[in-house]
Amino acid sequence: MESEYTELHENLYKFLQEAILISEKTANTQEVLRRKYRVDIVNGTETIVPYDGIHWDDFHLIGNLQVISSLKSYEKVITTCKKIEQISQYDGKVLSALGTDRTFLIKNLPIHFLGTIIYLEKGYNLQKSTFENIFSDFLTIFSVNHVSSAKIIVPINNIEVASPKINIEDDDFQLRQLDLNEIAKILNDHPSFEFFYQPKLHGWFNHIIELDVDFPWEFKDQLSGHEEAENLIKSFGISSWIRDRINQEIIVMRAILNVPISAQTYDIDYRGWLARNLGGQIYQLPWIRNYGHFSLSEESPKKYSKYRKEFLTIPNEKTKQRIFVAMRKLAFSMEKPYGGDEILDTISGLEGLLVNAKTEVSHQCAERAAILTEQDIEKRIELQRQLKDAYGLRSAVAHGDVVIDDHDSIISKRFTGQENDYNKNIEKFIRLQNLRTISRNSLHKAILCCIDKKTTKFDWEKAIMGTSINPY
Repeated sequence: MESEYTELHENLYKFLQEAILISEKTANTQEVLRRKYRVDIVNGTETIVPYDGIHWDDFHLIGNLQVISSLKSYEKVITTCKKIEQISQYDGKVLSALGTDRTFLIKNLPIHFLGTIIYLEKGYNLQKSTFENIFSDFLTIFSVNHVSSAKIIVPINNIEVASPKINIEDDDFQLRQLDLNEIAKILNDHPSFEFFYQPKLHGWFNHIIELDVDFPWEFKDQLSGHEEAENLIKSFGISSWIRDRINQEIIVMRAILNVPISAQTYDIDYRGWLARNLGGQIYQLPWIRNYGHFSLSEESPKKYSKYRKEFLTIPNEKTKQRIFVAMRKLAFSMEKPYGGDEILDTISGLEGLLVNAKTEVSHQCAERAAILTEQDIEKRIELQRQLKDAYGLRSAVAHGDVVIDDHDSIISKRFTGQENDYNKNIEKFIRLQNLRTISRNSLHKAILCCIDKKTTKFDWEKAIMGTSINPY
């Protein structure tokens, strides 16, 4: 059997050498142009500019199929595949992965390899390393308990970091800062991104999150109409799983950095066999509001990497889940345009993180948050008072009472002769906005403290208000 795989390897490589030369001579690249991007000098400044470039994942770039399929090396590939039972038994079955289905036909195998090589090389080249990677991935799908790998790429478009270059790597996660050439390359590899990040809309993204994801290929019989519907539901489930994975990362990033990170879409970057058929998938994410740019210190990436790793390694799963719920409250509170709604989320986050009782909840929530997040005695007392006020606003919002958090309605009173109402309400609005910031920052500090100590259970009897004693 090993010799048959060696024979297939040799025949495929020989076929690709011949077929690429034919494609280079016979394919009409002028018919498959699309907008692409490169870095150029405009008015003395390096800028990303569009141009008409070749759309390398277009099937027509394969060239004269009649000539290519008549090659002896083409027939040798087909014959060798049919001799290998692990491959031939799946001929005609449906091959499925990451929500994408296609029929696996041995007679089309050489063309699929050719198209993938042209797509990955962005031209009529044949790098031995590229071929080896694709061939290895192809054989993997026929093995027991096999796993293929892809990357989920998530552009981040609203942070600026003081350090000249960021490259955080942690297990299956990477956060990278991009230069202009890297941005142009990603836009060309993932054309769907240009619909979300045109300069006139939001400006180009300048960071990306990359998440490694392992997945299996599945072979199934040809589907009936009912089975196709079930498979479509399953593909939605896969998409939901991917979105959930991304959302978890954005939640953790927002909670640790206390910044409303914006991520509007993502793409699946699969570089193995049939690579071009799994790219370009757009899924909407909930983090779409454009908040403008946020400047982060040079220490921010190190802080993020440290706390992310510590959070993921918390040994007690219930503790980790409790902290994550608070992270979720903080992350989604940043989406709320009205201060009352944000206070509802952040105070609820503090309560869930630090309080287990059903009585004196507002007192315990304010006192424990103050003790946990402040060292100075006077600051603790002041923060407790402020958080009790915020808790009162939280209760008002939760029970449907009106709070003064609509700036536009307040301003309108000034221009409709209601000066007294304006003066009274603007004071309440400013107070609420201050409490909005205080409660959000307190939840952020409390989350980091719980991650740092790997617990949400503290010795509250030991730490008393009016002292600087810590509860841990």
